[in-house]
Amino acid sequence: MSFVGSVLQILDRVAPPRVAHAHCSIPCGLYDTAPSLMAAKTVLTMVQKIQALEVPGLNASKEQRQQHGQDVARMTLVKQEHALLCRREVVDVLWAQFFKPEHLQQAPNLHDLVWGTAKLSTQCSQQVNLQAAEQLVQKVQEIAAIYDKVGGQHPGR
Repeated sequence: MSFVGSVLQILDRVAPPRVAHAHCSIPCGLYDTAPSLMAAKTVLTMVQKIQALEVPGLNASKEQRQQHGQDVARMTLVKQEHALLCRREVVDVLWAQFFKPEHLQQAPNLHDLVWGTAKLSTQCSQQVNLQAAEQLVQKVQEIAAIYDKVGGQHPGR
């Protein structure tokens, strides 16, 4: 072992490093439910817009059919991206980094709520399903209410 390695080992024993946890790999302590809620609402909006699109009739021009296809493709892509973003924010940020065991004591349904929200996010990514998108928004709002209840802070508000 090198001299530097030996010194670092001794320092680790004298003053062990603390583990830092944060969503951005820097212990900033900034968490918020706004990104997950915005993502869920975007999913709902895209589903509503896709379902509201008028399907070109038999006499539609090639350009009208292409435009419809492009509109559906763009909205579907945005819906999928935001469904995945919602899942990431709920699971990877709030669940894995913010919520702690004591929060489960205050909200015993939190584990099932996060698990169900993750599954629903995946379903919303895969389907154009209005009911699932509405449920996703509702579940994220429930998580946000628990976040507020256990003392979560909203930076910049």
